[in-house]
Amino acid sequence: MIEAIEQYYDVEILKADGFDDAIIGIEENDMRLIYSVSKCLKILELEMTEIDALEYFIFNVSGAYVGEKTPIWCWDNFASECLPEQAQDLNMGYKPKKIELDLESMASNEVNLNCNIKGLK
Repeated sequence: MIEAIEQYYDVEILKADGFDDAIIGIEENDMRLIYSVSKCLKILELEMTEIDALEYFIFNVSGAYVGEKTPIWCWDNFASECLPEQAQDLNMGYKPKKIELDLESMASNEVNLNCNIKGLK
């Protein structure tokens, strides 16, 4: 994939070392590569356990901001099944939360919902 992207686009593209096989596309406005998180984790799991790969990826790969060309990390099919349980084991705060809404308050515009999505910019 990276070879095709580099041939088609004549601009400098920032790559994450060791994850070329996890590239799934490019965001054309800012020319940022898009990586599959599940593929990145499989690459890391060649050298470490599943939970170590997840911890390493979150803290050292997806958590690193390297400027405007920082890659985009697509939390694809992997995330829905194993992230919450494993992340809780790591005490990283990715715990599912139940939200209850009062419909009467919503109708009168008294409810403010605040969302904090960690890792997305």
